[in-house]
Amino acid sequence: VARSGLRGMADAVSVLTRAVHVVFAEWTALGMAVENEWGGRATRDKALGLLSQVLNGLLTSEVVHADEIEELLDSVLLDEFNIEAEDDSPAQIARLLCVMHAEVGPR
Repeated sequence: VARSGLRGMADAVSVLTRAVHVVFAEWTALGMAVENEWGGRATRDKALGLLSQVLNGLLTSEVVHADEIEELLDSVLLDEFNIEAEDDSPAQIARLLCVMHAEVGPR
C-alpha cells in the first residue's frame, strides 16, 4: 500500500508540474514579457524563477489561496517585468492554479 501511495504522489507531482508549465507557457502577458525582454536580459530566467516559486508553493502546501497567488503574480509582473496586468490574468491564473492544486495537489 505504501508503495502505491508513493507512486500516486509522484504521479500527482508530475501532473501538477506539467500543468503549471502549460499554464505559464500559455499566459499571454508573461509570454509577451519574455518575448520582448521587458525584464532585461534575464527576462527568461525571471519568468522561470516565478514558475519555480509558484510550483514549489503548490507542491509543498496542503492549502493554497488564490488571492495570495494573485498577489505574488501581480507583484512579480510589476517589479520584474514592469507590467501592470489590466486584463485580470493574474487572478485568472491564480484561480486556475488553485483548481489544479485541489485536483492533484499534495495530500
